[in-house]
Amino acid sequence: MPDVGKTIGTVANVGIILATIMVGIIFVKNYILKPTNSTNNSDVVKLIGAKLPLSNVDWTKNNQTLLFVLQKDCRYCTDSAPFYQRIAGNEKIKSKTQFIAVFLHSISEGAEYLKQSSIPIGEIKEISLKDLGVRGTPTLLLVDFTGVVKNVWRGKIPASKENEVFNILQ
Repeated sequence: MPDVGKTIGTVANVGIILATIMVGIIFVKNYILKPTNSTNNSDVVKLIGAKLPLSNVDWTKNNQTLLFVLQKDCRYCTDSAPFYQRIAGNEKIKSKTQFIAVFLHSISEGAEYLKQSSIPIGEIKEISLKDLGVRGTPTLLLVDFTGVVKNVWRGKIPASKENEVFNILQ
């Protein structure tokens, strides 16, 4: 007949081992392999009120500047192109807003992308996202005449929010 004390000890040891494995899995999943949360807006908050490090931009040219931070191989940039066409083609917005496209790659590649996407932006800059303080593309930065960021929209803007962006830009 088996020893009951020995069986209880074995079951307790197995339980402790399983509990330790579960805690380890939860720790690894939540703290080590934690995916980047695309809805985290802490970088957006940091940008608002910051002066942008673009020395070769005349911020006083218009009342405001809208920077389109794009990348040629970005699916969300391409999906956003019709919205960007409407912004850049809106006469009321154009009358008081300077448009600048900022790309991670060469100005010529950026110009080709804008041409293929039918986004009418003439001024193009090449700068790294890190230098700009932006985490991903597409990103729209609304900057005042002193070079200070007033508003940020990151990612593909849902159709339900597009009017909100238009109203802020007008």
